[in-house]
Amino acid sequence: MKRPPRSLRSLAPEGTDQSLGTALRDMAEPKKIKVTLAKGVARAREDHRATVRGLGLKWTRHTVEVVDTPETRGMIDQVRYLVEVVD
Repeated sequence: MKRPPRSLRSLAPEGTDQSLGTALRDMAEPKKIKVTLAKGVARAREDHRATVRGLGLKWTRHTVEVVDTPETRGMIDQVRYLVEVVD
């Protein structure tokens, strides 16, 4: 079996039980936001309908988890009258 690169071997401090896989998994977990489509999109602007669909929302009261990035925050802000952010 091939050893991981030196940069990855140093992630787990000496003398700990934490394996390399656990360290990588913990680093890779991005923060997520739950978004719910609160209103229908039938009378919304076409570009706003596309934004709602881009967020992964398909029907009224549908909830999805999206990664918290500046891009998704901007999408949510654009259609804030149609969606709710759920904690």
